[in-house]
Amino acid sequence: MTIIPDPALVLLQALPFLLTIFALKAIIFDPMLAYLDGRHDATVGGRKEVQELQAKAEAHLAAYEKRLDDARTEASGIRAARRQAALAEYAHRIEGARAAGAQTIEEAVGQIDRAKRAARKELEEKTRALATQIATQVLGRETAA
Repeated sequence: MTIIPDPALVLLQALPFLLTIFALKAIIFDPMLAYLDGRHDATVGGRKEVQELQAKAEAHLAAYEKRLDDARTEASGIRAARRQAALAEYAHRIEGARAAGAQTIEEAVGQIDRAKRAARKELEEKTRALATQIATQVLGRETAA
């Protein structure tokens, strides 16, 4: 028994097989491969797009934080300058109030001094009058002052 295939029979059996393979390729395999490639591209492309968007977001965030730091620095400088101006104004007002207070105190001391001299003069006059009156009553006669 020899096992030699009949070429006509092999050709007759291979022809429907090849037709079926080409038909399946055209009907099932090509669309399925196209779908899988599209899904892969969408997945990988989506990941790349997410990475790009994330990189852009990080760049925007870094720029925002830099602007925010610059604004804080500028605000701190403005606040320090205004604080210095307010302290200078405060010192000026305090100095003016002290000068006005010193002047008021000086005027009050002057008034007190004048009142003291007037009171002393009046007291001396009353003391002399009282001394004369007492001497007159004790001696029983008028005294020459």
